Amino acid sequence: MTLRSSVLEREALDEVEQRLAGRGYTVVREPTRGDLPPFLGGFQPDAIATGKSPSLIVEVIARGRSSEAEAAKVKQLQALIAGNPDWMLEIVYTTPSAPLPHVASPEAIRHRFGEIRSLAQRDRPAALIMAWSLLEAVARALLPDRAARGLLPATTVELLTSLGYIGQSEADALREAGRARNLIVHGDVSVDVPTVQLQPVLEIVDALIGHLERRIPRAV
Repeated sequence: MTLRSSVLEREALDEVEQRLAGRGYTVVREPTRGDLPPFLGGFQPDAIATGKSPSLIVEVIARGRSSEAEAAKVKQLQALIAGNPDWMLEIVYTTPSAPLPHVASPEAIRHRFGEIRSLAQRDRPAALIMAWSLLEAVARALLPDRAARGLLPATTVELLTSLGYIGQSEADALREAGRARNLIVHGDVSVDVPTVQLQPVLEIVDALIGHLERRIPRAV
């Protein structure tokens, strides 16, 4: 499985897990043999959902790219489930048409950061938007398998916090600035960004770029 397909599958499962949890299900990804009903034998689905009736067998298929093997797998699952009314097959289709964002080099990110520092002297709201774009760029460079696609602002902060790249006080500062960022990008031209709010964001981004530069040294 390629990085692109694995990311798409994970995103599809994220979406279906949220949807099914809202309906009262518990979703188990990559279930072990002990999680699976006996009638499946050695068959390994992408996920199962239990806790309500009927229980669900979840399979992820790339829309427009289903192979003969995938088609055969679905038919086999349908045949197995046919004699077990307490279970139902849930097919989840991915949509691979959207391009993956480019993973920028540390040098390119550092160069843009210098431009943002200059921008901050004359347009703080614009500097905040651009600094936030670098926050996501650094997250993608540090975690290419976790952040290969566009991230919501809150998700970016939670990802960097959960993996120890930023502390709780830094996360709180980003969340506060993120509220202003959201208003600006959605057209609220009245929003000001005081220096006391922008400066911590710049310092956090600067530190994260430094971490990235140490992890991925400049090519010689």
